[in-house]
Amino acid sequence: MIHAADVREWRDRDVVDAESHKIGVLEAIYVDTTTDEPAMATVRTGLPTRHRLVFVPIDNAIVGPGYLRVGYVRTLVKQAPSIGTDDVLPAEQEEAIFKHYGLAYQPVRYALAHQVTPLHEEQRLLRTAPSAGDAALLAEVVELRARNEQLGRALASRAEIDQARGMVMALAPCSSDRAWDLLVDVSQHCNIKLRDVAAALVATTEDQTLPQPIRRELRQALRHLQATGRR
Repeated sequence: MIHAADVREWRDRDVVDAESHKIGVLEAIYVDTTTDEPAMATVRTGLPTRHRLVFVPIDNAIVGPGYLRVGYVRTLVKQAPSIGTDDVLPAEQEEAIFKHYGLAYQPVRYALAHQVTPLHEEQRLLRTAPSAGDAALLAEVVELRARNEQLGRALASRAEIDQARGMVMALAPCSSDRAWDLLVDVSQHCNIKLRDVAAALVATTEDQTLPQPIRRELRQALRHLQATGRR
């Protein structure tokens, strides 16, 4: 499995398709914000004076010596939605990327706006550093910024879990500790990460349907809690 911690080792690697045809050069990695795992990459393609960044899913990608192999043919990737090298993908265009690859888009699960490593920005900073010492310092700053982004996502997940806990406390009703235990039980029985369960539950406040496995386990857990009279 590819982990976010490995991303910094992928810089400037060739991105190739399933048949080892070169697509372009890796530019940046985006994560699934509910798992903090790499989910999408931008690949730099085109002529040096007309570079574009195309998006490609990397959930099943393979990292090799000097390359990143994705599970899609070169033609399909090059026809994917793209942006300029200094542009940011508008949120309303995210769904088009998933449709292009025949994938289901779930706003609760995916958010392409969060980059693990903004490579073009990092490289721009390092190129403008007047000395090796400054370059090393800037590299540390970029690393700290990436860690800060990851911490921000972790805090956001924690806030979402706390909100879901409050919802369970109101539904049961029960104590905060028991609501936590109930969410953990649902997570384990569904084999779904706790933050994903919490995100799905919170999303129901915006008229989104609770996934059937979570709904089933949550209903059973609430019934058990009420039957045992545990508060």
